[in-house]
Amino acid sequence: MTVSDSLLVPCAPRPLDLEELPATFELAAEVDVTHPLYAAVLLVMVRGGTRAATEAREMVTEDLGLPLLDTVTHLRESYSLAYGTVPDPAEYADVLAELCRSDTSSTNCSSTATNTAAGATPTEATA
Repeated sequence: MTVSDSLLVPCAPRPLDLEELPATFELAAEVDVTHPLYAAVLLVMVRGGTRAATEAREMVTEDLGLPLLDTVTHLRESYSLAYGTVPDPAEYADVLAELCRSDTSSTNCSSTATNTAAGATPTEATA
């Protein structure tokens, strides 16, 4: 965590995953003392319109009081089948755009978001 200014914690809307978030953010808080760190939860593998998705969002923000991105990634078979390929960034382009809006310290953010939206992978966009 000390080599990055941002920590994105992917978390599925499952109780076991959500219960691990406080420990992760406690560690991030320790790092933040000596190395400022922006940290937020990204809900992943979300089934839209479900009670689990709504309750996970409420648990993260209200019960745990943790920062949560507005953007989520949905449960899509195409993500698991993309192993070994360069998939369309799809929802992850939206995640990157939201991170760029919230992280004013990133110098490569505007070019990365533009290139990713145009179809480049984040690695290609920052090269």
